[in-house]
Amino acid sequence: MRKEHPIIGQWFDAMETRECYRGTQSDFSTHAHDLPPQMGGCYFKYGSQYIEQSKLVDQGPFKDVTQEVNPVSYPEQPLSKEEAAYRVIKHREALGKVNPYGQTAFDSGMRAALTHMLTDRKCSNINKNSPLALRYVRDRISVPRDMNIWSAKRLR
Repeated sequence: MRKEHPIIGQWFDAMETRECYRGTQSDFSTHAHDLPPQMGGCYFKYGSQYIEQSKLVDQGPFKDVTQEVNPVSYPEQPLSKEEAAYRVIKHREALGKVNPYGQTAFDSGMRAALTHMLTDRKCSNINKNSPLALRYVRDRISVPRDMNIWSAKRLR
């Protein structure tokens, strides 16, 4: 959209320089999954490029979702990974309680995921239901309610 409408694109770029606007900015996953039920449906252009981007929104790798789908003109904040970890740790008890795959699967998987996100170390000793427990959390992260856009991109 920013390329098709450069004046609107300039306006968004200017808005993104304001910290107060950045705190309200949402992301691709929130748009794709949270808004349609609230608004009665959202539609996108059809074509192979859009189908591939839609798959990335749902399955990742999330870093490959293009700027066209998830436009953010400002650079990632230095502590985005740490913010994501903090938000998960702060709410870990509640997240584990509501997770349908159980507290153990959530704890095991989230420890491995956060370790990998923060240190690039892979952990192999996880519960068999951890992948499902992590997908459950991933699909319920709401931006900006839960964390900022860059932190959510990192956590997903």
